[in-house]
Amino acid sequence: MEFRDRIKELRQEKNISAAGLAESLGKSESAIRMWEAGKNKPDADTLIELSKMFGYTTDYLLGLEVNARSENVPIGNLFGLSDKSIDVLTSLSNAHNSTNEILLINVLNAIIEHPEITDFLSMFAGYTQYDREQAIFEAGALSSDNDNDPFSSDDMLHIRSMLLIEKFKHIVNSIKKDGIKNY
Repeated sequence: MEFRDRIKELRQEKNISAAGLAESLGKSESAIRMWEAGKNKPDADTLIELSKMFGYTTDYLLGLEVNARSENVPIGNLFGLSDKSIDVLTSLSNAHNSTNEILLINVLNAIIEHPEITDFLSMFAGYTQYDREQAIFEAGALSSDNDNDPFSSDDMLHIRSMLLIEKFKHIVNSIKKDGIKNY
């Protein structure tokens, strides 16, 4: 997201008009409109004022960082995680499964540390780009050299979905069998 989009979004979230923001910064309303149109950017001092006013880093305002909150920047930059993803992971660190008091972060660790998770994530990432013939071949429906294709696009979507589900079920079942602490 670019500065022009961020500044407009933040201004609207705080219910501040362009005129109100201009007044707060000692700028003209047309200067604010130029920023939001992407025709100009504020000077460094104004950018710092905007950072303090909205509570975000200057890099976030400029669109150089994904993470809005400065405490999330190191982990966000390292793993490409958004603030929301980091919040979910943080909440998991203290959350328990009410049935048996297993820390949910331990479940996530077991999934991440499972030897087949990379294969699953690669399959998931390629889900929409998955090769049609390969999906049919892996499903055992046709040999790779058969030109007759009885499957529609919906059938292919279903086959790819089933392959993903089966792969994840296999991971979950092996974690269940081996125990969460073994990963």
